[in-house]
Amino acid sequence: MIKPDPDVWYNKGVTLDRLGKYEEAIECFDEALKINPNTHVVWSSKGVVLGRLERYEEAIDCYDKAIEINSDYDAAWNNKGTALVRLGRYEDSIKCFDKTLRIKPSDEKK
Repeated sequence: MIKPDPDVWYNKGVTLDRLGKYEEAIECFDEALKINPNTHVVWSSKGVVLGRLERYEEAIDCYDKAIEINSDYDAAWNNKGTALVRLGRYEDSIKCFDKTLRIKPSDEKK
């Protein structure tokens, strides 16, 4: 039996996102998550695409799942903060940005 590869679904989703085919990208991320629901990068990427569609509550749910899997994933904290800003939840967003800064205090260009 051939086991499906979640990385292929993820990569296809990323490509569809770049093409602006957001609903199709979400479908691919969902396929990857069916195979391996414990991949924080896929959850976070799905959140990004949902954010592009202004589906911020759903995006936040995805970021929360990514954070549950990897609480030190700074991109998920930062993106969650951005989605919260879009919803006008500024105090909550500041907490996310503070967490991002604790995880990754500097972003020096070398």
